[in-house]
Amino acid sequence: MKVERPASIRIERIRRFNLATDYENRDSRRVRRVLITFPKAGLHLYAQTLNVGLHNHISLSRLETDRTLMSIDETVSLIKSSRGDLSGHLAFSPEVAEELIKNFDHIIYATRSLRDVVCSLVDYINRYPTTLLDTNGLIGDAEDKVAQAILTVSDWSKMFAGWTHVDLFRLTYEEGINDRDGTIRRIHENIHDCGTIEEMTKRYKRRTYVFNVGTINRWNEYFTDEHKQLADICFGPSLEAQTQSSKVRKRT
Repeated sequence: MKVERPASIRIERIRRFNLATDYENRDSRRVRRVLITFPKAGLHLYAQTLNVGLHNHISLSRLETDRTLMSIDETVSLIKSSRGDLSGHLAFSPEVAEELIKNFDHIIYATRSLRDVVCSLVDYINRYPTTLLDTNGLIGDAEDKVAQAILTVSDWSKMFAGWTHVDLFRLTYEEGINDRDGTIRRIHENIHDCGTIEEMTKRYKRRTYVFNVGTINRWNEYFTDEHKQLADICFGPSLEAQTQSSKVRKRT
């Protein structure tokens, strides 16, 4: 089982777009929300449910030789200059967190079981080999894609770990799939400007070219025994716990 550690992951600003007319007139909002999700952990699911949209979107890349990638200072500058809501796979840094707290009324962080992230990531790369989540082909070209993805996701989790110490509203992919109605109610009770429960439920149900409901605990059948052992090493109890808690932290 030959695998490599991924190159350092950095933050990159990528394309801006709207999913649907639900996200019109975003700049006129008085309440601002930022949705941060771990990669392959329900960005589109929760962006639609929250009515955040993806027109201001930040994502991750591993383009180790690309000098156009954004530094922390550039990311902070983007946050300062952005209008309306923001969403994306935004790795943690104290400077970025401080700027988000200054500029947004609600910070929402969505996570997922790291093992299921691996399954979803490998499937996604098989379908879209040129994805920004595997720009140098480290996973796609690997002899054992699953093992390589485990190492990649382990490194990602360290980059996102700092969000667990920030005052924010936490969601998990699993609760959104297993308890849709309860999750929608919880969002509605705590996050402003999402619309009515009926409107949120309608947006949740909609299917687009980027949103398909995933499977929970798929890794049990997806992983070989070797993969399970590697995941146990890479995803220790404390690391995996970061993706399981859905504790609500209300801002004061």
